Amino acid sequence: MFKKLPSVLAFTRGIILSDATMFNRFENGTTRPVMVVRHGIAGTQNTGTSTDNASMIQITDSAKLDPQANALQIRFGLGFLDLADTLHSCSAKGKTAREQKEKIAEVKAFVGALSNFIAKAKTSNASFDVACRYARNVANGRWTWRNRTIAKTMSVSILVDGDRTIEFKDSLSVPLHKFGNYSKEELELAELFNANIKGQANHRFDVCATLDFGIRGAIEVYPSQNYVEKKPRGFARPLYYVRTQTPIIDDDLMSFEGIRQMGQAAFRDQKIGNALRTFDTWFADFHDYGKAISVEAAGANLAADTFFRNNKDNAFALAKQFDELDPASAEGQYMIAFLLRGGLLGEGEGKEA
Repeated sequence: MFKKLPSVLAFTRGIILSDATMFNRFENGTTRPVMVVRHGIAGTQNTGTSTDNASMIQITDSAKLDPQANALQIRFGLGFLDLADTLHSCSAKGKTAREQKEKIAEVKAFVGALSNFIAKAKTSNASFDVACRYARNVANGRWTWRNRTIAKTMSVSILVDGDRTIEFKDSLSVPLHKFGNYSKEELELAELFNANIKGQANHRFDVCATLDFGIRGAIEVYPSQNYVEKKPRGFARPLYYVRTQTPIIDDDLMSFEGIRQMGQAAFRDQKIGNALRTFDTWFADFHDYGKAISVEAAGANLAADTFFRNNKDNAFALAKQFDELDPASAEGQYMIAFLLRGGLLGEGEGKEA
């Protein structure tokens, strides 16, 4: 076990992701982008009591299916790096020449321990177990977020290297918080993920979810929301989009539009990544909490407003044990998942990337 981590210790993200874009799907199989539109709305400002509530005109963004669409499609690109390529930087500086020499020796020892841990993870079933969890979260469509909640049916297809497809026809039946008893298709997908993680292949995956809401019409769907530090007065909710439309800058009322198309509705890659790595069931309070959490250095969870990993089982503490950590153990699998997540673990930094 190492007493301290190197002062500079950073891991690059080992999962390659694109933004996820949204499409209308029509009966004849054609698709067209779902657009984010900006428009006015008459809302209410809730201030605590019914007598204080006031009518309020707002500008907001929304995204809705075309009235003729029969389903929503959400698509993104996915890949994995070799686990050995996740170490980005590792160094330390001493104040004197002697101390610097000691720091260099410590860094070399740490990198050696990490390399041995990764080698053992590749030769055991440990990395495959993590790959299976990623496969399950692709299959269950967790990454479609609120759209999954309101869907009546959902399927997920994965195009592998542009030439073969793995399909999950009933994604709503695939568990969100249990990892095990994997289907043949999940195991097939996990084998491909794991080949990348072990550095044996460089597969690329095009993932597409098709969600049927059971009703037809201009149904509201839910892309990422934007955080805006200083929103204009009266502006309620900005949504994330790509393929930006040319904005109207003419103040002439003749150019006024009641509804303005902003761009194609989308999820940011960070939001997709957060969903795909929501498979940490190795933390001590899992059986009490009952839900998987996202792989984070300290087990941070906004829904529970807490950190589920303490100073004994967080990534900072476990990284000091790379020289003795079994990759097949719960702690070892968590650290494999953290390496794929990426982040900063430098001693005293206390930050995540």
